[in-house]
Amino acid sequence: IGKPWTYDVLIAPFNFSIQKSESLYKQEVDSLRSSFSPYFSRNPEVMQKNLQAFDEYYSEALYKAITLQSYNTIREEIIRLYEKGILSAQDQTMLEDEGKEYIRIYSGNTSSFVASAQVYNEKEAYQQLTNAQISSIDKYLLLQHNLENFISPNLVYDKERSENDLKDQESSISQFKGKVVTNQKIIDRGDIVTEETAMII
Repeated sequence: IGKPWTYDVLIAPFNFSIQKSESLYKQEVDSLRSSFSPYFSRNPEVMQKNLQAFDEYYSEALYKAITLQSYNTIREEIIRLYEKGILSAQDQTMLEDEGKEYIRIYSGNTSSFVASAQVYNEKEAYQQLTNAQISSIDKYLLLQHNLENFISPNLVYDKERSENDLKDQESSISQFKGKVVTNQKIIDRGDIVTEETAMII
């Protein structure tokens, strides 16, 4: 490689595929793994359960502390947070460690790509909830209640679906990078042998 071909012209005697080098194939697999977006399934029951618990808590105790308007604002914020998606701290750490910019949220028979930065972990969701636009008095009184009880992950990492899809995509990466046809000139005397030409030879 890098030196002139000192032999006669080399002509392909038959059709054959050009195999990729091991390093190139590994590079393509690593690139796929790096850019792969893992699947998360959305559990709608989590939002329903927590909204119901919040409504019951307001009826039993919270109504004495905050206004109906503030209650409605907080309730709408809980819905917004769950619609955006809430991850467990463990799953978010996994995404950060692997440098995943996007995830795929699977609901029913469809999935959609969502930026990892657009979903919350439990701590971030709680902070959003306590920063809701309500009166300062209600906000102060609200902090004396355990709003974190109504925040829990509704996006769950689907390991099986993610691993199966990644495996399917890896298997679709070709081990070959082209084709040489019969009577095609591969290299002539004096031509510099490149890495690709060496693979063909």
